[in-house]
Amino acid sequence: LYGTTLAGGSAGLGTFFAYDPVAQTVTVLHSFAGGAGDGKWPYGDFVQASDGQLYGMTVAGGTAGEGTIFAYRPSTQGFTLLHSFGGGASDGLQPVGSLMQASDGNLYGMSSAGGTNNAGTFFKYGLTTQAVTVLHSFAPGDGTYPWGNVLQATDGNFYGITQQGGSGNDGTIFEFDPLTQAFVVVHSFTGSPADGADSTGSLIQASDGNFYGLTLKGGAD
Repeated sequence: LYGTTLAGGSAGLGTFFAYDPVAQTVTVLHSFAGGAGDGKWPYGDFVQASDGQLYGMTVAGGTAGEGTIFAYRPSTQGFTLLHSFGGGASDGLQPVGSLMQASDGNLYGMSSAGGTNNAGTFFKYGLTTQAVTVLHSFAPGDGTYPWGNVLQATDGNFYGITQQGGSGNDGTIFEFDPLTQAFVVVHSFTGSPADGADSTGSLIQASDGNFYGLTLKGGAD
């Protein structure tokens, strides 16, 4: 089993580790050091891609100090910094979720800031090109500050949640069609007794085909 910690390690800036369920031992594989050559403060989870490597993100560190994408190859215990987030119209900042591998083989994720409006991005990381492409820059009308992960549903489209933005500024659920590049808000949260607000989690698609998720606020109480 592989995971991350937000703090600890030799520099106190987080670790990623392996847990052996047979030996019941934890081994620190990497202590994040920050600076231009490393990330710090990993928030999300790993994804093991089809190439066997583990991919993750940190919310800070890298050349601009605004987060990184990294890879770890278990067979060689090699750690590689793949991308330092830099912000602006062509990049995100401060990712706090996780990456996922889609059916096209590329990795997809969100950043909580950066993009054209500095309100977060939905992006693709090409395993072949080793480049980040911003697919959508969030804006107040369609959602801002995404905090969780995207999923690729059985219809082939991507779905995710934003913490704020939308018609009531209480967050949104969105859909992105990778074929047409169309971005659509499918729900704006209202925070009313019959609705939620300020989601900081992720959606899942269950066996009934529907999506399920949580919000931090809203509801009857």
